[in-house]
Amino acid sequence: MSTTQTTTTVRVPPTLTVKLDEKTVPMAVHALSIDIHIAGMIARTTVVVTFENPHDRDLEGELTFPLPDGATVCGYGLDIDGEIVDASLVEKRKARVVFEEEVRRGVDPGLLEQVGGNQFRTRVWPLPAHGRRSVKVEFVSPLDSRDGNSVYEFPLRFEPPQRDVSAEQRQQFAMWTALFHPDAAFEPPSERFRLRVTVAKGQTAPRVWGTETFGFNDCGDAWVAETCEVEKLPEKIQIGVPALTGDCVAVEQFGEDEF
Repeated sequence: MSTTQTTTTVRVPPTLTVKLDEKTVPMAVHALSIDIHIAGMIARTTVVVTFENPHDRDLEGELTFPLPDGATVCGYGLDIDGEIVDASLVEKRKARVVFEEEVRRGVDPGLLEQVGGNQFRTRVWPLPAHGRRSVKVEFVSPLDSRDGNSVYEFPLRFEPPQRDVSAEQRQQFAMWTALFHPDAAFEPPSERFRLRVTVAKGQTAPRVWGTETFGFNDCGDAWVAETCEVEKLPEKIQIGVPALTGDCVAVEQFGEDEF
């Protein structure tokens, strides 16, 4: 009699790893900013993650960024001299040529590539000793329909499953989880976490499910909810938007160099 062993696919949070002494080591998550814009049945989400290098030398890192199901990347940026510089969309072969030329010049070109499923990977260099780097990933995703509402979801707390998790993956989870359990060494909440949700104006206010930490306010042409209270947030953001009428449309314009 033969048996077949299956391995569960483990979904890890955005992770920046480096090679140290032939080991893969994740960098600490210092800050997280999430900006969500919802119009009609489409959400545009901008995530900026700041990682910290606690070591005594500059390092090269590899960022892996998983996206929610159905999401599509529409923007990417990497901080240079403290400011996020947005990328441009180019053909894959040309992107590789430009990447190699910039590497030879000693510049980090920040090439974002899809590596499997809905995960994206990019090289981040340099990670300055005892310094920080920030990466921005922007994506669009459709809302789900549920019980007469349009629902947006985005995971915040990535908890490791009980099985099929390597020691390396547990380290990655631990680095992300530390952001949600800060100690006295952390900077003020507004400087390490920010969540803002903007929903195009409708007759009925949208709802935040699973938490009373923050709610929507009427800001004229949109409903807006925001918070810096990371510790009180649930495992995932859940926004319920009342169903739209059949004559509603959503239009979004992009610049020539945008995704």
